[in-house]
Amino acid sequence: MKKQIEFEANAESLKQYQIPEWFRDAKFGIFIHYGIYAVPAFGDEWYGHWMYKKDSKSWGGDDINAYHKNTYGGIEKVGYKDFITEFCEGLKKFQDNNMAEKWVDLFEKAGAKYVMPVGIHHDSFALYHSDIQKTFNSVRSCGVDYAGLLQKAVKAKKMHYGISNHFAENKWFFDKEDGKGTDIYNEKYNELYGAYNTVEEHVEKWYKISMEIIEKYEPELIYYDFDLKNEEYMDVKRKMLSEYYNMAQQWEGNEGVICNYKYEAFEDGEAVLEVERGSLADIRKEAWQTCTSIGAKSWGYIKNEVYRSAKEMLNALIDIVSKNGNLLLNIGPKADGTIPKEAETVLLEIGKWLEVNGEAIYKTRPWEIYGEGPNSKKAEGAFCDDFNYSCEDIRFTTSKDGKAIYAIIMDTPVDDQIKIASLFENVDEIKNIQLLCNGKEVKWNVENDKVNVWIPDTNILSGPITLKINLK
Repeated sequence: MKKQIEFEANAESLKQYQIPEWFRDAKFGIFIHYGIYAVPAFGDEWYGHWMYKKDSKSWGGDDINAYHKNTYGGIEKVGYKDFITEFCEGLKKFQDNNMAEKWVDLFEKAGAKYVMPVGIHHDSFALYHSDIQKTFNSVRSCGVDYAGLLQKAVKAKKMHYGISNHFAENKWFFDKEDGKGTDIYNEKYNELYGAYNTVEEHVEKWYKISMEIIEKYEPELIYYDFDLKNEEYMDVKRKMLSEYYNMAQQWEGNEGVICNYKYEAFEDGEAVLEVERGSLADIRKEAWQTCTSIGAKSWGYIKNEVYRSAKEMLNALIDIVSKNGNLLLNIGPKADGTIPKEAETVLLEIGKWLEVNGEAIYKTRPWEIYGEGPNSKKAEGAFCDDFNYSCEDIRFTTSKDGKAIYAIIMDTPVDDQIKIASLFENVDEIKNIQLLCNGKEVKWNVENDKVNVWIPDTNILSGPITLKINLK
């Protein structure tokens, strides 16, 4: 039996944490932004913020305040709380139509190994059975334990389950200045809008919500947004994290847990780094994760979305895995619980590719270098999410036993020969090279300090294409 550690609420103790093997092997998970914001379905999932904020634009460039005025008569007539009734109707359809199982069937076909729904977003509406958000939670308001239904469906598929918590940003999320004279300042709705809470009260409530989610649902992953970097969370976040690690060691069947953080909220080694809509410039020694969305404008469902292609999302997955990372890919369901066809198509195409090429992704580790090609040195960090690569771009992974290197050509080759400079130093170790899609050996030689590989039938192959380099 693995020796248990008694974690304490300080960086030195928390650095004893070890990232579990299941997470390092999984590589690919699904994020779900489903919430009240799917009812107006315009701009982005920050609708509740922008609707109360005059003379501003959403992240995607839309004027939500003006849209709300033109569509609903303005914030004095229709507040964010007034969307809850319609959202509850959608949640009930989600429950009655067994959509949790249908969603998870799709995620399984996509090749995902873990699933993380948003448990509570910046709008403070808890999508689970909460004793803290006593009025504004999906059980009390709608009669649906959304998080519980998804947890059951995910566990039935032997996948890993997580819950994200974005409540830290609620203190400022609903604009109190431009929202004067609206429902924001009705004390009846303070649980939702938080207008009358002090910073200290808000931080304490964040801690209680965090622990409530952990205690009730035993998530294998928890995810926090950006405000944890702030001074007011300095002590309480480590208290939460140490208690999470300690509690998880007592859970039946526990294989280890993950806490994702952003923007130096924790020190390296305390938890797992999260990069939003971006990547890293090189291999990171510790495992990490990128979250990005199939929707280019929003994380939640909007009618005016711009959907990204399966190729771009596959390029993201491959690039991130080559650098020792995981991809958490987001979808935004409609208010009625249905997943947009455009997002479903992308997920299914990713799944088809992973059925053939998954050996080069799952349970792999980084090679000596992550890749080569004209797009090998892109900018690093959040919001650097251009994952359009050419057939000259190659990414590498290696099997855990070190017996094979995988070279993934990021787009369909334009001719039948691929030149790989990075393999030149390893020529003497190469036993043979195969096309992973059919297992056939391919011809190769060495010329001008490069390994040249001939790929037959390029006209019937569609990239990314994976070469398996078997070592002696």
